Amino acid sequence: MSSHPESAPASVSIRELNHGASAVINRVHETRVPVVITNHGKPWAKIVPIEEAITPYERLKEMGNIKPRKRTSLPDLTPVKLSRPSSEVLGELREERL
Repeated sequence: MSSHPESAPASVSIRELNHGASAVINRVHETRVPVVITNHGKPWAKIVPIEEAITPYERLKEMGNIKPRKRTSLPDLTPVKLSRPSSEVLGELREERL
């Protein structure tokens, strides 16, 4: 496996990958550093570690594609006593909308 300066990921030829795939995959898993697969010296594919415990929401937040909503506290709610079941009141409201 050849390596490059710190900023560039390591690279492996397809032939080397065929002979030692599990070693390459273990290295990616342990070091969390991607490995570029080359074909005749040209970049062909990349093996990257799976980002564990990160949700799509967190990934979009990290990329700056979404901004989290500012949380506001809910107003204090006081219970209301109804003279009829709430299902009956909701049924009437639904009928009014139709």
